[in-house]
Amino acid sequence: KISLAMYHLINVLFITAMMLTFYGVVNQGLFNPLILTNGVWVAFLIFVLAMMLILGQKSLRKLAQCCLSFVWSKRQILGPLSFVMLIVLQIGLIKLISAPIGWDVGRLFISNVDLLLEGNPNHANIYLSMNPNNSFFFFMMHHLSLLAEKFSSGLGSSWLFWQGLNTVFLDLGILILFFAARTFYNEKLAYLVAFLASFSLMLSPWVLVPYTDIFSFLLQALLLLLASQVL
Repeated sequence: KISLAMYHLINVLFITAMMLTFYGVVNQGLFNPLILTNGVWVAFLIFVLAMMLILGQKSLRKLAQCCLSFVWSKRQILGPLSFVMLIVLQIGLIKLISAPIGWDVGRLFISNVDLLLEGNPNHANIYLSMNPNNSFFFFMMHHLSLLAEKFSSGLGSSWLFWQGLNTVFLDLGILILFFAARTFYNEKLAYLVAFLASFSLMLSPWVLVPYTDIFSFLLQALLLLLASQVL
C-alpha cells in the first residue's frame, strides 16, 4: 500500500509540475500564438489529425504495435546502432558548433589553459576562491588536459578537446544508466530510459558546455549502478 501510494504521489507531482511548466510557457512574453505563421498552424493541425487517425483506427494501431514489436525483437541490433549513429551526429555537432562559452565555464577553461601552458596559477586561484565547489572538476580536467598534451601538443588546451570529453562523460552516463535501470527493474524499462535520455540529451546544447552538470550526471549514474549491484 505504501509503495502504491508513493507511485500515485509521484504521478500527481509530475502532472502538477508539467501543468506549472505549461502555465509558465504560455505566460512568457516570447510565447505569442498570434505571431505563428500559417505554415506552423497547418503543420500542427496535420499532426493532431494524424494522431487522432492513428489512435482511432484499430488497423493502424495494430500496424503500430507490429512495428514496435519488430523494433523490440531487433533491439540488440537497433539499440547499439542507434546509439552509435547519435555519437556520430554528436561529433558533427561539436565540430560545427565549437564556439567558446563565457561565464563560469569560460573562466574555468581559461584558468586551466593558463595553468597548463604558462604555469600561471593566478586565474585558477581567483576562480577556485570564488567557486571552491568546482575544485574537484577543475583539477580533474586539468590532469586530463595534461595527459592529452603528452599525446599531442595543444590538444589539452583546445576547446574542442574539452567538448569531446564532455560528450564522453554524457554518453558513458547514459550507458551506465541503462545497465542500472536493467538491474533495478527490467530490460524494457532500461531501453525506455536509455531512449529518453539519449534523444533528450545527446543532441542537446549540453554536449557543447563542458561543465559540472554532465560530470554530475555521470557520477549519479555510477552511484545508481553501484546501488543496483548491492541492493
